[in-house]
Amino acid sequence: MSGRRITTRKALIAIVSIVVALALVGWILITPQKPLLRVTFIGYTNTSIGERLGIFSLRNGHGYTVNYRTLVQVKTQSEWPQYPTGSVLPHPGPDNGLEPKASNRVMVSPPLLCQTWRLSVIYSQTETRRHRVLLAVAGFFEDIGMERLAHKIPVDRKGFHVFSLEVAQ
Repeated sequence: MSGRRITTRKALIAIVSIVVALALVGWILITPQKPLLRVTFIGYTNTSIGERLGIFSLRNGHGYTVNYRTLVQVKTQSEWPQYPTGSVLPHPGPDNGLEPKASNRVMVSPPLLCQTWRLSVIYSQTETRRHRVLLAVAGFFEDIGMERLAHKIPVDRKGFHVFSLEVAQ
């Protein structure tokens, strides 16, 4: 009788664990993720050697640290550069970090012979508690033989692509 009680208890624990894990995954999946990094053109300045620089402010509205990279884009024939979905974006490294609710100034050399340009910023969150929980839940499902469900859990960190407004020379 006690052997049957232990088996029933283990089954009940497994079912409750699965229900809690599915509820957690569902909550995480329906929580909207939207870009909260604001890019604002402040103006121009000159260096001590006379080089003209464009100044932008980046404001991290997220509650977590983000890593970002920047790239100056030039508008040609009223079109901005297009990148195929899934392609690697040409923003050079290294990543720069920006703490939650903090701002940073970015200075870039504007293109010399163009009329319209902007700052393109790609960023993603650094590892968070949410990311670690998702990894643990996915690992749990893999450990109990539910690989198909484990592979449906989004363990990759989301990335975003934002732009400044157009800057006219």
